[in-house]
Amino acid sequence: MIVRKTTEKDMELLVQLRMAYLLDQNKEETTENQKQLINNLYAYFEKAIMRKEFIAVVAEDEGKAVSTAFMSIAERPPRPGNSSNRVGTIYSVYTDPEYRRRGIATKVLQLLLQEAKEINVATVDLSATADGKPLYEKLGFTLPK
Repeated sequence: MIVRKTTEKDMELLVQLRMAYLLDQNKEETTENQKQLINNLYAYFEKAIMRKEFIAVVAEDEGKAVSTAFMSIAERPPRPGNSSNRVGTIYSVYTDPEYRRRGIATKVLQLLLQEAKEINVATVDLSATADGKPLYEKLGFTLPK
């Protein structure tokens, strides 16, 4: 199992992973909507990666992407206690159903958080599904009850 940060060369993979996540969450998505969404995803990733406003980490098993997590980075007004104005938001945490409950998402998120720290992201937030809460709490996130 290889866990790595994606690069601009992984654009197609990023779109595939985001679509897998979205289709897992929303089973009713139509083919027509998917085509437009895919085009929009390519445009987003191209812009966000170029501006360094996006990080993604992927876990691969024998060349197959099996888990991922994304982070968008924004700059916010300064406030006391922040070492920088950069804030990250984690989303699209997804693991292929065959690979779930093996600790892969933990490794993916740990690398994502390490990457964020290296580029001076001061705060990281996320919204958690009920399934994801235990994982995020284990990583130190404080979530509403």
